Amino acid sequence: MTKEELLEKAKNLAESEDLSNALTEMRNLRKQWRRSGSEDESLYD
Repeated sequence: MTKEELLEKAKNLAESEDLSNALTEMRNLRKQWRRSGSEDESLYD
């Protein structure tokens, strides 16, 4: 999943009325974001 897709999912969760589920899903998205790494690894050299 791309970072753009993760951002879109996060935006949709921000509008959710089921806060408990939204929080759980945001935690999952955060893990996926971290695993996706940097789009430009040279930024950190």
